[in-house]
Amino acid sequence: MPLDHYDFNTPAYYYFPTSCPGGVTVRACIQQQLLRLRSQHVSGVRFQFAFCGGAGSTPLVGCGQYSPPFVLNQTWMNNVSAFFTDIKQSGISNVIITPAHAGFGGDWLTSGPPAASPSGYPCARTPSTVYYWAANPFATTASGDGKNLTYPIGQNDNNAFNCAPKNPHFIGWQNMYIIIDRMIAAAASANLNITELDYEQELVLHNFPAELRFMIDTAQADTGYGDKSYPLPPPAGTQVYSDTYLALRYNRSTHGYDPGKLNYSAGIEHPNVVGVNCTSAYTDYARLIEVDEVIAGIAGGKIGTPMLPPEGAPYGLYCTGSITPQMAAGPMFQVPVGHSSPS
Repeated sequence: MPLDHYDFNTPAYYYFPTSCPGGVTVRACIQQQLLRLRSQHVSGVRFQFAFCGGAGSTPLVGCGQYSPPFVLNQTWMNNVSAFFTDIKQSGISNVIITPAHAGFGGDWLTSGPPAASPSGYPCARTPSTVYYWAANPFATTASGDGKNLTYPIGQNDNNAFNCAPKNPHFIGWQNMYIIIDRMIAAAASANLNITELDYEQELVLHNFPAELRFMIDTAQADTGYGDKSYPLPPPAGTQVYSDTYLALRYNRSTHGYDPGKLNYSAGIEHPNVVGVNCTSAYTDYARLIEVDEVIAGIAGGKIGTPMLPPEGAPYGLYCTGSITPQMAAGPMFQVPVGHSSPS
């Protein structure tokens, strides 16, 4: 959603060339679409927004200049309130909020040498030049497919949570907590029900364990356990880390929403033989391993590439067994912190 331009001035065709008629502004077009959805008995909408300039969404003034502290963009916030008001006035009462931390067109991106990792040593195959998205807590590497995509450092390395470089240009968890908190407050003011906060879309923890840092982050210690965003002082001797899952649950609860309605989405695996399935290391269908890894990440279980038989993954699925050392360094990673399951 281009929340920078949710107004009656910006032509909608720039962002919605096929969905909006010519001569209509962004806000007028969205109002029309909401009414059309409601006429089809739709009761809820899910929308995505970028943290740092992607797709016309810039919640923080100066985001991408890598010179904190950043300031909340009040125009952006006013537009969020207007968007929520329009949703409610259309007759729709439910929303799902989904941030996009990287990869939206226009997101701020820079490159440079790899920064230090939480463990102090780099993942194997860390390139000499890595990429930093402003709202990603870790460094990424080029995908190599010519599509200008980047992937988290440490693909198929079960220790990537510890060895992937941290992002020295990161906008900071506290800034993102503030953004989400203000959005939740705006939804409450509009009398909308936030049925879910989907904090990161389609985590792939079995291939990219560094993505666990969207839940807990030991690399970015500027905010975390005991932070003012939730009133839990750390016990003596406790490592200070950013517990994003706990912080966002607290933000929901302070505005009267169920703290359990916080989650991370995941996809499914597709076998290379139609109709085939098997049992994964989680004693579940192997096609659901991405979902099971998210559940394990939240609960404090084990994530990463399961140990598979020497012949590799049958049918392209992660069935129970053992995998070659070249594909996964060591056993699956034990998540250091556990939380109760989403409700």
